[in-house]
Amino acid sequence: MQKNYEIYEKLVETSVDQLIDLEHQSYTKTLWDLIVVTAISSNQKVCYEKQIQIKLEKNKLPKRFKYLVLNDPDNAKIGSGGSTMNVVNELFKIYGENLFKMKILLIHAGGYSQRMPSCTVLGKIFSPLASKSKYINDIFDLKLAIYTPFSVHMKPGILLTSSDDFQTFYLE
Repeated sequence: MQKNYEIYEKLVETSVDQLIDLEHQSYTKTLWDLIVVTAISSNQKVCYEKQIQIKLEKNKLPKRFKYLVLNDPDNAKIGSGGSTMNVVNELFKIYGENLFKMKILLIHAGGYSQRMPSCTVLGKIFSPLASKSKYINDIFDLKLAIYTPFSVHMKPGILLTSSDDFQTFYLE
């Protein structure tokens, strides 16, 4: 996991045009083309967008990735399956056939976190975490650190996760 953290820190600290050395190979265009976060409502979408904007302004996120927050249509909770279909539909409207050439990390984060009252304001995705890394401060950062090395080995497509699950992927 430490290697994932190191790779992520390099990504945050380098410019969009700089090459990143992963496993002794330089990568620029083989990482995520887009990070999508879902929200349950337009209000939650604005909150998530603001969190991402603040992180970008403070140089706490990789600037080489594009970030997009999409909310469920009509502010109606449609579940992860419905939300996935909504995201794919919206992305196809934006990118057309180019969508099939992209590597996308889709994080379902829309919800009220009712079983976790401490997370209700920003949702679980921006819940703070204790970490030795100065760039991994919440679940969103941790997800990017865990999954970004995987993107190097992934063909175009969508990697789907949610804000409250953790699968680990690390390079040896």
